[in-house]
Amino acid sequence: MRETHIIGDDYRCLGTGREEARVLAEFGISHVGVAYCGRGYCVIRRRPDFDHVALCFEGASEVLVGRRWHTLAAGTLYLCPAGRQQGQRAHAGQRWAFLWISFRRDCPSPCAVRLTQVDRLRVRPGAAVAAALELCRVSGGGRPLSSGLRRACAALLSAWLEETLLGVRQRDERLQRLWHEVALAPARPWTVREMARVACVSTEQLRRLCLKQYGRSPSRHLRHVRMEKACSLLRMTRMKLEAVAAHVGYADAFGFSSAFKRAVGISPRKYRTRHA
Repeated sequence: MRETHIIGDDYRCLGTGREEARVLAEFGISHVGVAYCGRGYCVIRRRPDFDHVALCFEGASEVLVGRRWHTLAAGTLYLCPAGRQQGQRAHAGQRWAFLWISFRRDCPSPCAVRLTQVDRLRVRPGAAVAAALELCRVSGGGRPLSSGLRRACAALLSAWLEETLLGVRQRDERLQRLWHEVALAPARPWTVREMARVACVSTEQLRRLCLKQYGRSPSRHLRHVRMEKACSLLRMTRMKLEAVAAHVGYADAFGFSSAFKRAVGISPRKYRTRHA
């Protein structure tokens, strides 16, 4: 199937401005847009280099899953991992609307998930659509958002995406059980052997499962989970850095700060200031 980009009749797209994009990037989101499409629309990407999701919230379209086209009705999320063929086209001449979100794999924010297969998922779209429309307000001719509302919408979209994709990431009950235990006790001195015991698999099987689900080894995913928790504590509490470090398994604030900066790109103090 060939790479195809045809926008068709009555196409209109709203995107975020510079300030909205800057705030979204802090949550691991690269781009957000809302598109209204009509007859003739057809986009097929053979091997895209980014992860994204597309949420139909009005009408219906068709999407590629494997080599077959399937209906994407309102209230359905289309999961599109990097490197996998994906496509969306008009369905029976209908008009439809969808929002799309692309995000980074290398950021430990709640949006830094790894999609592994093209799929569809039924969701409740209301919160995501409301937040996306507000973030795209300026390109639609509306007034700019205040800094507080801009950040609130980005946080809402990030939380919605995290909650929605959590079930996709952890379909394997063994991994779900393991990472639930880790989330309850991130400071515990977890070893790969201990994590394999909780998941009831061998260490090698745990390694294969984690690589398949997350694209990371168990040890790297443990660090990722700890940094997600640290980001949450820095955003939502006034805990001292020493306390945050201890809560996520680091013996001192210096070691934690170094690990945090390697993972996030900025120090814990700067991260907290940006999210104040």
